Amino acid sequence: MTASAQSLSVIIATDCGSTTTKAILIEKLGNEYRQTYRGEAPTTVEAPFEDVTRGVLNSFAELEELSGR
Repeated sequence: MTASAQSLSVIIATDCGSTTTKAILIEKLGNEYRQTYRGEAPTTVEAPFEDVTRGVLNSFAELEELSGR
């Protein structure tokens, strides 16, 4: 399933750095896309987690808390 440009109203982008994972929420407001929220969490690439996904999910959780979504 693909989303058409007209129906795409929310985008989440991540940056997994060596110490911090950042996530941004981009929303379509009118005819423009704007970054509305930014979440951040420690990167979990090293022990004990050794799974970068956990840092991504934690940064998403912060986005949820900040945006109320």
